[in-house]
Amino acid sequence: KSARELLRLALDKSDEKTPIEDLNSARYYLCFLAWDAGEYYDAAVLGEFLATHYPDTPSGQQGAKIALAAFVRLLTEAPEGARQFEQASLERIAGWIFKRWPNQVESDEAALTLLNLAASQHDVDRAMGFLEKISKDSPRRGGAELRAGQSLWASYLRASRATEDQRLPQEK
Repeated sequence: KSARELLRLALDKSDEKTPIEDLNSARYYLCFLAWDAGEYYDAAVLGEFLATHYPDTPSGQQGAKIALAAFVRLLTEAPEGARQFEQASLERIAGWIFKRWPNQVESDEAALTLLNLAASQHDVDRAMGFLEKISKDSPRRGGAELRAGQSLWASYLRASRATEDQRLPQEK
């Protein structure tokens, strides 16, 4: 039998006497194995469950990271014009991370992920907003500022190449 089958069997055989730490360890391993197998929706659901129900545990924090990464992957794989669910799910787990672990590595990683996404979508205002969520003393801050600056520069170049009737007023 595979590790996944055995982990599911262990969860099925658990009862009220089973320590919650053991259940969450099994859930986390299932979450990781789903991610590893490319089953991103399953990984996202399990990771978000751990993050929202057991945020004070290592399984909860790691589950949040996997859920964030899985929703990013689901978003990038979804067809253009049909990404609303994935976008909303990504923003929901990131918002949870911001609230639950402010000024921690998890929050900085979530903000950087959303900053990169906003920059790739040419949404400079959102990118700058996510930059503000990254701690000033974070080791990721420099890279985030560089990415936000690149987004601003790309926006400027696009605006400068626009025809006269498509340009924003000079004040903007």
